Amino acid sequence: MEKTYINHEGQQGFTLVELAVVMIIIGILIGGILKGQELITNARVTTTASQLESMGAAVNGFSETYGGPLPGDMATAAAKLLNCNTTACNNGNGDGDLDAQIGEAPALSTEGTYFFNHLRSGNYISGFDGDPAGGVS
Repeated sequence: MEKTYINHEGQQGFTLVELAVVMIIIGILIGGILKGQELITNARVTTTASQLESMGAAVNGFSETYGGPLPGDMATAAAKLLNCNTTACNNGNGDGDLDAQIGEAPALSTEGTYFFNHLRSGNYISGFDGDPAGGVS
């Protein structure tokens, strides 16, 4: 029985150093992608926190300017606020609470829906078109 041998002289593979370099490059790319995602998430959190602080400042400014009522609860909104003549920007009842429907589809005529309209009419916020069912403009 005759043995046959394969000639391996023309074949070459990757060395361990080459494989290690490729693995390091892949690791750096994955690390960069993960860090980029973390930066985007942090930017979103920072933006949201800034918007919440701005909303708090708008509510405080509104209350100071108009003598204490919360936006949406103001009983004299139609008379005191500019551009507050739409159905979605009516007077609240002035009881110090925002009457809102939690967990239900919001009605278009509650103090909760007047909240943003009163802030918009008092020029404390922008980007809201005044339609509680609409969105931002």
